[in-house]
This record gives sequence, structure tokens and C-alpha cells, in this order.
Amino acid sequence: MHRESEPQPIALWLQNIVGNMPPPSADMDCAPTQSEASEAKLERVRNMEASIPAEWRWATLEAPDLPGRVQPPSAVEAARRAVAAPRIAILGPSGAGKTSLAVALLRARSSRQSGAAKFFHAFELGLARSRHRLGDGEAALVEDAMTIPIALLDSVGQDDSPRGIEAVRDVVLKRFADSKATIVTIDLSMDQVTSKFGDGFARRVLERATVIRLGVGAK
Repeated sequence: MHRESEPQPIALWLQNIVGNMPPPSADMDCAPTQSEASEAKLERVRNMEASIPAEWRWATLEAPDLPGRVQPPSAVEAARRAVAAPRIAILGPSGAGKTSLAVALLRARSSRQSGAAKFFHAFELGLARSRHRLGDGEAALVEDAMTIPIALLDSVGQDDSPRGIEAVRDVVLKRFADSKATIVTIDLSMDQVTSKFGDGFARRVLERATVIRLGVGAK
């Protein structure tokens, strides 16, 4: 369990994003533009934070708890080196710290790149598509996952429903085709990924991405 004081690293992270912006110019024509840019960036941060479950409110690459929650701890340094990578896949068994590391990467990437960022539970994509009326366009959540500049898709492969598999595959392939920053967490082997989603999906997610492997014995 986390103490109430543990979200402090996020406050520092938010300060790094919005607190280091230049002060408004004495020129009255410039001041509104700078103020609006600062507010827009802060709003993007608020929206991203609202999408991240409270369980990972503490997770940043600078959080002192992170190395102890990721196996092996050296994966944290690998994540720091991968922040700028366009596509990142974090593989490993349940309990290895995939989501903790992925959320930390999402926040780090958001601080480096302009544009909205969001956390998505992969199973929610299939649920949204299955509930959406046919012939009425794409489900809003699925469309958001396809188009948002920076996305974390968590627990890819856990949903075995046809709609779930289809929605995740479509989102990932669309994002990769559009070269959008994407982080995925997967607890399946390469063979399982290929069997469930197809060879094209597996190649894009694993062979054409920066892969961070977690778990005992992972390197």
C-alpha cells in the first residue's frame, strides 16, 4: 500500500512540465499567447493524469519505489534510454512491474513531446467496440486510442473475445501506420502474440519496437 505522501514525485514532474516555462513577456501582445500555451499544456497533463488508475499515481522514472517494483531493476535504466523511442513494448509475466514501468514511461514521454497522452486498458477497447452501434462510426474510445499523439495500451492480449482482439489489433496497426508514439504492455510470448493477433501484428509490436523484457532472468 502507498502512503498519501507518495504521489509527491508527480508534483515534481508536473512542475518540470509547466513550472519551467518562460515568464510572460512585458509585451502585452505576447503575454496572452504564452499564458494560453501554458494553460493548454497543463490541461493536457490533467487529462492524462485522469486516465491513469490511482494504483499507479506514484509511478515516474524518478520515483524511489520504481526499481523495487520492477524485475529486474535494471529495466528502469533501459526505460530511461527508451523514452524517445516511437514504439515501446514491455513484456513479462504478471507481477513483474510492466504497468508501473509503462506509466512512468508515459509520463516521461509526455514531458518531452507536445500533444495529448492517455492510458488505455486494452480490454476496454473491445468492450467499447462491442457496445457501439454498427454503422454509426467508430466507438469514441477506440477512435481516441487510434489518434491520440501518445498512448499507453495496457495488458494487451488478456481479452480473448473476438471484438477485443480485433479492436486492439486495429488500434495498434493504425498507430504504427501513422507513426504515433505507442507503449504497450504484454504478458504473452511471441508465439502467443502471433497466434492471437496475427504475424503482421507481432512483427510491428515486437520486431519494430524497442522491447523491454521483465521477469526473473530477463535481460
